[in-house]
Amino acid sequence: MKLNIKYIFLSVLSAAFLLTACGSEPQQTETDTQSEAEAAAETALSSGDLYTSLTESGLFSELTPLDGDYMLNIFGTDTSAYTDYAAGEALDVMNADTIVIFNTDSDDLAADAAEKLEVYKQRKIDELTDYNPSQLPKTEAAEVKTNGSFTYLLICDDTDAAEELLEGFIK
Repeated sequence: MKLNIKYIFLSVLSAAFLLTACGSEPQQTETDTQSEAEAAAETALSSGDLYTSLTESGLFSELTPLDGDYMLNIFGTDTSAYTDYAAGEALDVMNADTIVIFNTDSDDLAADAAEKLEVYKQRKIDELTDYNPSQLPKTEAAEVKTNGSFTYLLICDDTDAAEELLEGFIK
């Protein structure tokens, strides 16, 4: 009798395991969907990613990053209005190398960023005319451009190569 109880118990236990293993796929919860959206956002290209790629390319002299307060003073804009931004100017004040990238989520913000970058470029040209005209050619050759959600200004000795590199990452 004791042996039969063991077999019955093992049979019931095995049946329970089989029934639970044959269940349907677990339904996706809102938390799972939210996690997937967050993961996609984390893998999206940011201005910081582009900035890092450009600074590591060797096309720019050593740059010092520009924080939000500096951007507010120079561009007159609160950087929190943009999806993100990254900017840096040459550590050596005698060099005009500059990277400024705004990531925007609307055409209006992109146009605003482009306008601010044009004003910044002209101000830089005016300053260089007085104290370091040797840096004028690369500053004058630089163009404010928009590609996708990014509006940017790149100033370096080989702006074409820098723009090509940047646009390769954006595509």
